[in-house]
Amino acid sequence: MFERLLKKLEASRGQLLKVGVELAKDWRTDKHLRGLEAMMIVADAEVLLTLTGIGDVLEPEGGIAAIGSGGNEALAAANTLVDYESDPEKLARRAMMIAAEGCVFTNNRLAWRRSTAGPRRL
Repeated sequence: MFERLLKKLEASRGQLLKVGVELAKDWRTDKHLRGLEAMMIVADAEVLLTLTGIGDVLEPEGGIAAIGSGGNEALAAANTLVDYESDPEKLARRAMMIAAEGCVFTNNRLAWRRSTAGPRRL
């Protein structure tokens, strides 16, 4: 899905909202992808979206999104920390570490992908 997103972004000259809607439509209508029950968070400087395998394109309130087994805990931590942490990456890392400590399904191995620098694992 990540590769499809990048191809669509290149073709549309970086219009993330448009690409998000197109990707969700493809995800929902493609017979092979339709069974993929997953979620994806995509963002650029202006837009933050959560895409789902059932075709939802969600724009989270407050500029904070979280998915996965510790998503609710990470979202709660990020909403609490947002008034104290101005760097988005530090905020996300701290929120994910709090979620990892409080959720039995989450561990503290964090993987990040940055489309501008290519795939990267920390």
